[in-house]
Amino acid sequence: MVNMVQVLQSSSRPESAEVSPIDIIIHAEDTERLKAAYDALPWLSHSLLPRLITQQEHDHYIWLLERVDEILREYKITYMLASGTLLGSYVMHDMLPWDDDLDIFIHIDDLPKMKRLFYASGAGHYRQIQLHIADRPTQFTAKLSWMGDPRAGQFLWHWPFVDITFYTEECQVISFFQHLPRSQFKHSDFFPLSQRPLAGRWFPTPRNLAAFFKYKYNHSFVCKSHDWNHKREEYFKKIYKANCSTIATHYPFLQRTILNDKVTETLILNGTVRYSLIMD
Repeated sequence: MVNMVQVLQSSSRPESAEVSPIDIIIHAEDTERLKAAYDALPWLSHSLLPRLITQQEHDHYIWLLERVDEILREYKITYMLASGTLLGSYVMHDMLPWDDDLDIFIHIDDLPKMKRLFYASGAGHYRQIQLHIADRPTQFTAKLSWMGDPRAGQFLWHWPFVDITFYTEECQVISFFQHLPRSQFKHSDFFPLSQRPLAGRWFPTPRNLAAFFKYKYNHSFVCKSHDWNHKREEYFKKIYKANCSTIATHYPFLQRTILNDKVTETLILNGTVRYSLIMD
């Protein structure tokens, strides 16, 4: 278990970290260099906590998120990375290796617009992206998936998919529909939105990550797989858990430094610095 406060406030590079020949300092606006540095990372899996998806599935997931991003921006639907996807961006600039879905937040007021957009043709899709809504007593969510992908288990939606959690806002207080009792945050914890890297690309995120992580993970971060298989929509038969420092030989983790009110996020894999990103 890792203290979440340490994850959020970590501000020093390990003394043992070596600078590799490809170590580069990247400014936030240099998107091409960030993607090139990310693409240079090796695809590894640790036996103590193996990856849940292949590199090809991961790349397809990011492709799907980019398509969703394009559509939502085009139709002025505000969204932001959420849950495990947001944590992955903050911990390692990528999906967590032990995660197999992507999560975003969208305001409930945008749901009618999404319905009109995706159901306009009567086929329930737009640009081959399908919208499925799940209305259950304990949660109200939706999923966006690509029609060309296989079905998720016996359900109508496809995998991979982008999981949507809806939120509402009243009197500057944001509440989420997925949780009972509903979690609540200040408007200023989320807006104005920030941008964070995920797999070498930039996506919108809440502004105050500490407030969200404090609620979601209760000050602690554990390198542990989930019990739910999103690909098959069923429970996993086995759950994996490992010491985060042990699997750092195969999975990159971030360290942070603060200088002149600028945060530098340094990605380290197996004791070697891969790149340092200066955040705006």
